[in-house]
Amino acid sequence: MKKADRKIVTEFGEEYYGFSFGSVNDRVCEIVFNTSMVGYQEIVSDLSYTDQSVVMTYPLIGNYGVNDEDYESAPTDNEKKNPANEKKENNKGTERRGGVEAV
Repeated sequence: MKKADRKIVTEFGEEYYGFSFGSVNDRVCEIVFNTSMVGYQEIVSDLSYTDQSVVMTYPLIGNYGVNDEDYESAPTDNEKKNPANEKKENNKGTERRGGVEAV
């Protein structure tokens, strides 16, 4: 079994262990909950959530992909220059942008 490699420490000193994915940088942030059933792309790209860790409570979040019209913030200059962020057609007819597949 894989050993937990990250932890969350609350302001009261409680520790919760888990597994990392995405960024592995250490952060000090506020944990907030979002109960929306849709709109996860707008939530993760909304700059008002800066320095917050968003916990999505709806179990099917992320099942329908992403699209360019739903980003709440514009890409940075570094993201524009990164070839991984260019639109590409794959053999399934779906679009890839920055490694995220969208139908």
